[in-house]
Amino acid sequence: MRIPITIVLATVLLAGCSSSEPQPAPEPAKPTVNTDIAASVPAPIRERGTLTVATDPNYPPMEFLNVDGELTGAEIDLVTAVAEVMDLTPGYTVDAFSAIPTAVRTGQFDLGAATLTVRPDRPLRNNAVVFAQSGSQLISSGDIDSQTTSRCGLDIGALEGTFQINQLLQEAKACRKEQLPQLKVIPFTNLESATAALTSNKISLFLTESIVSESLLTSYPDLLSAIGPVREVLPVAWVTAPDARKLTRTVKRALQQLIDSGYYQTVMKKYDIRANSITSPRIIWADDDQKNPNQRNGSG
Repeated sequence: MRIPITIVLATVLLAGCSSSEPQPAPEPAKPTVNTDIAASVPAPIRERGTLTVATDPNYPPMEFLNVDGELTGAEIDLVTAVAEVMDLTPGYTVDAFSAIPTAVRTGQFDLGAATLTVRPDRPLRNNAVVFAQSGSQLISSGDIDSQTTSRCGLDIGALEGTFQINQLLQEAKACRKEQLPQLKVIPFTNLESATAALTSNKISLFLTESIVSESLLTSYPDLLSAIGPVREVLPVAWVTAPDARKLTRTVKRALQQLIDSGYYQTVMKKYDIRANSITSPRIIWADDDQKNPNQRNGSG
């Protein structure tokens, strides 16, 4: 069938006119199976077809339950995409935050994904694939002076098992040593209860990961405010068992594909955590005896 010349000319003219107009940025490629990466998945996992993942859905925007009770969040999106690149289906199981590294280390799960930071005050007993970075951010709901450096005499909350608890305990120790008013450290089991205590002024401040602080500040713009700068920036990682070196390398390669395709950046933008992004993943191997996680060797 012949195409009328008038239509052909119209098409050419439209193409010519549109060339001077700004073109929308192309959508990043959706996660797709990489056969080479999939072939490097350890045989037992590849034959099973499922990547078993332990998580704790109490840390929005990283992992949480939506209004329909479905598991979602930035970290969940990324792990799901990594599994797809590896030609696997992710199988999520909810576990307590503090129990996840041990559960992965003892072989109950392939991967732990719960906004886990590689801490300088603890030995690293799991392999870690770094996918983001995060520091500590103080949040207030009162009239505390942002220029105040001493927090002695305040009640400050943090989540159990986090690096922030350790930071507050060290500050409390310093207050006692200097014979200043006591800094009372209040541990919380989940972010929801901590936020409720903060917004109702039951605690003076809340020390949390900067990777979640923006979500809190956005959710409560008239009630909460950040106090001081982000400090103690640490790697945020998915953990694997110490002997799962092949799986660890494969997860890193899959994450690199997401970064190269732009999908990773889209997820970080979607959840407004771009400041916590990285440009390339790296591996921190278990049992490295260097104290500073930012100086540990092992890019994988």
